[in-house]
Amino acid sequence: MTLPNYEPVIKEALSQFRTIGNKREDLIQDCWVALLQNPDKDPLTTCRRTIMRGLKPPERGHRQDPKIYSLSDPKIYARAVKGTLQNNVEKKLQDAVLELPEEEYKVLWNLFLEGRTQKETADKLGLTRRQVRIRKDRGINMLKSYFEVME
Repeated sequence: MTLPNYEPVIKEALSQFRTIGNKREDLIQDCWVALLQNPDKDPLTTCRRTIMRGLKPPERGHRQDPKIYSLSDPKIYARAVKGTLQNNVEKKLQDAVLELPEEEYKVLWNLFLEGRTQKETADKLGLTRRQVRIRKDRGINMLKSYFEVME
């Protein structure tokens, strides 16, 4: 059995993200695992999702959730349900962002996740500030409509 050559896909997906050197190798391995587990799904989307999950920063001031040993305890059960609901919302948001067209995705990524200004984003992507503003508004409207359909 020969393995598909996913290296170009992984490199392309990683080029869209700013990664820390020591995390890069872990993300590459995670991408390989995800791609081999889901061979029928779109490789680039699978890899981008894996990288987004790997780069998600830990929440400030919060400890890691303790292991759940028994759901019979009401407090533990309530925490488990709350955590599951929060994870579902985060997953839906990630899915919505990944369904955006490439132009809107790049603009929203630069503005909101990398913290660039509209001018910096325009310079980086080779666009005018007006194009950045239009794509930002269009992307936000697409995200809103995605969640309206989900309800």
